[in-house]
Amino acid sequence: MLLSVSFVAYCWRSTVTERTQLRQDTKRISQFTLSYAWCIIPILISLIYAFAQVLLLPIKNHVALTYHLPWVFLFIQQNSFFIEAFNRYHKVIFPVGADVLFYPFIAMGTMRGLAFFSFSRYIAIGAGFYALSRCFASEKTAIVSAIILISLTAIALKSVTVKNDIIMAS
Repeated sequence: MLLSVSFVAYCWRSTVTERTQLRQDTKRISQFTLSYAWCIIPILISLIYAFAQVLLLPIKNHVALTYHLPWVFLFIQQNSFFIEAFNRYHKVIFPVGADVLFYPFIAMGTMRGLAFFSFSRYIAIGAGFYALSRCFASEKTAIVSAIILISLTAIALKSVTVKNDIIMAS
C-alpha cells in the first residue's frame, strides 16, 4: 500500500512539474488531429469499436479457452503459481508469462475485459513503431508506416484476444 501511495505521489508531482510540456503536447495532438481528420476519424472509429469489443464481449477464442485461461484456473485452484497437479506437461514447462495478467479478472469471476492488455499492447506497438520510424524518417512517413503496421490483419485481430503473441511482440 505504501508503495502504491508513493507511486501515485510521484506521478502527481511529475504531472505538476511538467504541466507546460503536457499543454504543448495536447495542443500539438489537437492540431495534428485537425489537419489529418480525413485519416484520423476512420482510425478512431475502428479503435473505439475494438475497445468496446474488448470491454463488452467475453472471450470466445479456442486457443484462449483451451490453453491460456485454464492455466489461470489452475493457479486459482491450487492457490499458487507453481502448479503441482496438472494434466498436460506444457502447463508446467512453459514459464508464467502474460497469462498472469488475466488472474485478477478471472478471480473476480468475469470474462469481460480480459483482452484489455492485448489491446493496450496493440496501441503501444503502433506508438513505438511511430517513435522508431520518426528517428529515421519524416513525420508523414512515420505516421503512414505506423498506420500500415497497425492495419495488418494479424495484428489487428490479435489485439482483441487473450493470446500472448501481441503482448510478447510489444
